[in-house]
Amino acid sequence: MMELEKSKQVIIDSCIVATNLKWDNCVFDKASNKYIYWDPKYDLIRNKFNLKSPSDIIWMKFTNKGHLGVVSRGFDINFDEKISSGILVKEVGEKWDNSFVLIFPLLAELTDKYSCEDLETAVGNYLISKGVPIIDFYSHNN
Repeated sequence: MMELEKSKQVIIDSCIVATNLKWDNCVFDKASNKYIYWDPKYDLIRNKFNLKSPSDIIWMKFTNKGHLGVVSRGFDINFDEKISSGILVKEVGEKWDNSFVLIFPLLAELTDKYSCEDLETAVGNYLISKGVPIIDFYSHNN
């Protein structure tokens, strides 16, 4: 268990089942080419799992009908319907289930060997190879 927003969150192995949380949008500064703000919950996750960076996570969001909508990485968890994955979810007649998100911290033993982008791609491709459809099919191949 870990606490985020004064709410206990279940951890199964190293997967956080983050329920009933609001995620602040991160702010990217184009001039410096880096993020200058992200939701403080990412720092709590980094500390809990001893991550190199608060963005060293892979996360998955699902729809109201239980379909996997997106596999992504970094600290930009959101339920915005105006971005590509939200548009695709709407196109198939579904909505985000904003009651939970699965978060997989990328431990240093992985990020020492592989980039977060490579790990995101590997997870998405693995799920697809096992017959798990992803609405935003290309989300993990950015």
